[in-house]
Formats: sequence, structure tokens, C-alpha cells
Amino acid sequence: MFVTNLTLLLKDCKGAVVIKSKEGKSREKEYNTSYNLALRDAFTTFNDFSYSADQPTMLTSNLPVTANTNIETKTAPVHIDQPTATKPEQKEALLYAQAISNGYQLIDATPKIVMTLLKTSVEDCYISNNGNANGIVIKKNGNWFFEYYKNNVLVSEKLSIKF
Repeated sequence: MFVTNLTLLLKDCKGAVVIKSKEGKSREKEYNTSYNLALRDAFTTFNDFSYSADQPTMLTSNLPVTANTNIETKTAPVHIDQPTATKPEQKEALLYAQAISNGYQLIDATPKIVMTLLKTSVEDCYISNNGNANGIVIKKNGNWFFEYYKNNVLVSEKLSIKF
């Protein structure tokens, strides 16, 4: 027999399971209808919850909280307003961009290759490597910056590039 089974897992922001619903089941043959009915059945687990804006804990229930240790955690996305470390202002050496097949090489006055820029599908954004760190070179407000992570801190170095 064809049976659709569906279980809901509510997780906190760290990926730990806070509560697991009962297994919702449906014997309906049509795909959309089957999942809809199984989902409704699984949601009946949460009928015993009560909500009150006056209480510090907004959801209360007599259901036991289950923890699943087999859940793999994922890293949180990086927020745009994350603090960044910027190297102290110093006279930047002018770097010259030399075209290569998949991007550019940045060369100083010596001439020595300082950094490699690889093209991406985004305009004014390059995957980069300076020999010590991998990151991106991006144009912000008319200025070029090399951004990379060092010890879990975003570092942003201003570059002076002549294309």
C-alpha cells in the first residue's frame, strides 16, 4: 500500500531539535493531497500548545521535549553588518593589472606578481589569492578591497589597482 509519512522537527537557532511531532500519515494517492493531509496530521501534535503574550515563555505544553543527537549542525550565514578588521591606513603601493586567460595578475613596480584575480559572474568581484590568504577582491564605493578571513575575523585591505 502507498502511505505518505511526514514528521515535523522544530529546531532552535543552533540546529538542536526542540520538539518532534508525531508522524503524520496519509493513504491518499495524489501527491499534493497526500502531503497536505500528512502535514495536517503531523500538526495536530501542536494542538496542546497554548500561547499567552503575558507570560515570559510564549509557548507552553505538556509534551516532552525530545533531543536528537544525530542532527548535523550547519554554520549560520554571515551577516553583512559583521564587524571587520581593517589594516591601518598606509600608503598603498600601486598594483598594475595584467590580463590572463581567466582574470588578472596584480603586479607591483618590481615587477613581481602580488595577487591573482579570477573572474566571477559578478561584475567588479574576483576570487583572489595573495599567496598567504584566499579571499575576494571587490569594488565598493569606487575603491578596491581584498577581503578574507583570518582567525574567524573578516579582514578588509584597501588596494590601489590600475587596470
